[in-house]
Amino acid sequence: MISQKRIYKYDFLRTIAIAMVVGVHCLAFTDNGWAHDDQYYVVMSSLLFTANSLFFIMSGKFNLKEKPGYPLHKLYFKKVRNILLPALLYMFIDIAFTLYIIPGTEGGSVLHLFKTYVIGAVDTLSGTVYWFVMLLFGFLLASPFLAHIFSHLSEAETKAFAILGMLWCAFSYVCKNLGLEFGWSYVFTNFFFAFCMGAILTEERVATFSKSTIRLVIASLVSWFFAALLPLAGWTAGAYDTSPLYYLLSFFVYLLLLSIGEKAKPNDLVSLIAKHSYGIYLVHLLLMSIFLTYLPRVYGAPSILMHIAGTVLTLFSALLVAIVIDKTLVKWLQAIADVIFNKVTKETVK
Repeated sequence: MISQKRIYKYDFLRTIAIAMVVGVHCLAFTDNGWAHDDQYYVVMSSLLFTANSLFFIMSGKFNLKEKPGYPLHKLYFKKVRNILLPALLYMFIDIAFTLYIIPGTEGGSVLHLFKTYVIGAVDTLSGTVYWFVMLLFGFLLASPFLAHIFSHLSEAETKAFAILGMLWCAFSYVCKNLGLEFGWSYVFTNFFFAFCMGAILTEERVATFSKSTIRLVIASLVSWFFAALLPLAGWTAGAYDTSPLYYLLSFFVYLLLLSIGEKAKPNDLVSLIAKHSYGIYLVHLLLMSIFLTYLPRVYGAPSILMHIAGTVLTLFSALLVAIVIDKTLVKWLQAIADVIFNKVTKETVK
């Protein structure tokens, strides 16, 4: 049954967002030789890539809150326990699978496995699906200090922060697509803006914006149109990380999904996917690569159907694998961490 402690509208948001992440990667199932594949790819990417921003916004929403009196060492341990340890475990599985299971791979000794794993965890895996975790974990380490700032911003300061962020993104996006390297630095790089917006899009503001679901649908569709229009015209640099249109679409989709989730009847499958969305994220590319290797290719416009089928297959396969890993290896690893924390601090984490 659904846990009463979970907030269903955020479960709904997580489920849709992780399906979007899987969906954008499964665009690899489409036929890139098809005449209209570029248009399909850009249009779908413009929508589905907002999932990155959605997860950063959600992370900011739940982590940029002051917790008076809550010990910093406990807060950091919970981040290590719930975010870092599972990521390191999935990284090891990924490296081991890549070295020893995939046909034609190099294999090697246990020492080689360990060396490859360490280098991957520190460096090379940042170019894969783990970039999100490596970036997010740094934000989480800073979150206790940032929470003090955002909890005491005035309404005028809050608006100024949001406006400055959008302006910085606009200048950066325009410069990149004019072939210029935007040399002016600020704190809005690398999805930090989206993370901070999680604190600004408070429950009160969300409730105000989400009163009309129809308006949010229209706003999202209009934003999607313009977010896809510029990349189709060749303005692709930063289209899915610094474009102000990308962020505008992300904010509207965030509000829209929360609005729908607020009104929707709770569903056990949705909450199950949401509960294991982190594991799904960490393992789905590995499974997708297997499916891409062994499933027959579909060409032309029908490859759109293969994109949909590949997304569904990858999502639910990743769910099953994530449930097994989360309930065994991750659970055991976290239990060991809890014992060590208890032994060292003589405290329990709540």
